[in-house]
Amino acid sequence: MAVPTKEQLSTTRVGKPRRSGTRANVIRHVPTKDFVYLVSPSEIDMVAGEALPRLVQFPIDGGLLGVPGSEDGEYTWRAAVATMCERQGRILVDPHEQGLTLAAFGKEITPDPDDDPTDPRSWYVCRYRGHKGIIHMPPWCKPRVIGSRVVWDKDPAGRIDFQRQIRDKVFGGIDVEIEKIARLEAEQLAVQTEAEAKHRPTQARNAEVTRAAVTRPTTSKEAGKRRK
Repeated sequence: MAVPTKEQLSTTRVGKPRRSGTRANVIRHVPTKDFVYLVSPSEIDMVAGEALPRLVQFPIDGGLLGVPGSEDGEYTWRAAVATMCERQGRILVDPHEQGLTLAAFGKEITPDPDDDPTDPRSWYVCRYRGHKGIIHMPPWCKPRVIGSRVVWDKDPAGRIDFQRQIRDKVFGGIDVEIEKIARLEAEQLAVQTEAEAKHRPTQARNAEVTRAAVTRPTTSKEAGKRRK
């Protein structure tokens, strides 16, 4: 993991905070739950015209989705995840077991020396101290404090690379029929939101997002051909 900014809770990704918080490293953002990623060969999203596995967050919190409670905050979650995966045909994303690599903001991510590499959270869960509790975020989101506002910088390229690895190494590719369905549904949604935006200007941004999901980026070479 990259050297943390002063706003980051600690260099660790898993377990209890190892450093006490001060006003200098607390950010004003609502707390979010700890999680692991689950994926399914039938749950596919379109991202810039490319079919990629949907990253589904399984929240790790006592009393939620079969995770038993815990007095010390250390939850036993694997049995609950296994049950969920069996019922819904999903797979736990485990970089150590599946040979996946992660990078965010141009830097490779590896577990810290005192983290357990067999715990998936050691690879893709970052923790920050919020003013009302711990904030759990994927590595492709990084906080930046501007005055009293927290801005989350994002690295979509790093996330997409991770999704591609899951597609290729975990799924062995995406089923042709599943991809057709995902592409058709995304196209229909784009058309629908574009139609709504004509009558409701507030939907303009949604129309842009849904259309971008099914539109492959134009390369500089392709753009040159069009200008000719």
